[in-house]
Amino acid sequence: MAALEISGMNVEYDGVRAVSALSLEVDEGEIVALIGGNGAGKSTTLNAISGLIRTCTGRIRFRGTDITAAEPHRIVEAGLLQVPEGRRVFSTLTVEENLDMGAFARTDRDQIAHDKQDIFTRFPILSQRRRQLAGTCSGGEQQMLAIGRALMARPRLLMLDEPSLGLAPLIVRDIFRTIRELNRERGMSILLVEQNARMALKLANRATVLDRGRTTLHGSSAALLQDPAVQHAFLGRSVAVPA
Repeated sequence: MAALEISGMNVEYDGVRAVSALSLEVDEGEIVALIGGNGAGKSTTLNAISGLIRTCTGRIRFRGTDITAAEPHRIVEAGLLQVPEGRRVFSTLTVEENLDMGAFARTDRDQIAHDKQDIFTRFPILSQRRRQLAGTCSGGEQQMLAIGRALMARPRLLMLDEPSLGLAPLIVRDIFRTIRELNRERGMSILLVEQNARMALKLANRATVLDRGRTTLHGSSAALLQDPAVQHAFLGRSVAVPA
């Protein structure tokens, strides 16, 4: 069963086509990567799925329900969460208060406490920083916090926009290990936007390559890693992804 289905999606900004006729599926328990250069339409795609921007045409279905015109908070309540590029934590709130904001729609206090402890176990540094203002945390700590905040809403599908951006290789390794663990342990479906194509392809099951809003390649990650066009277009520093 597909967790997420996008068919024929078009998105425009001021009359300029940013995403053109995009069709994409993420199956239950699958990791799918979106790769491409700057301006390829990757973040626009995630924002359209989240309801933050509207599509011109096309359909978006989440777990069988049409969410094309749904309000962003309804999409979150359905279990589809986005960790945005740049983290966007609440800088004037503490680390723990940021996590609490992730659970704003929940009333199951015992499970909220359990989930918070799980996040502190996954990211021990956040436990040490729990009373610290989020804005004073490092970039890596803020990325961990942004992921933790999304997890507090108990997502069925997690979308991550450039989780490695601007972070040290050791922090990136830890974050990608956590992404893999969430997928393996919880069967969580994941849609990953990532500039480091090699790293994304090593993590994902399948991938789609975007160029100026259009799909240029799609297939298994193993096949795309060997594709000469991908190898030529997406060179760069590689970070080892834990097995």
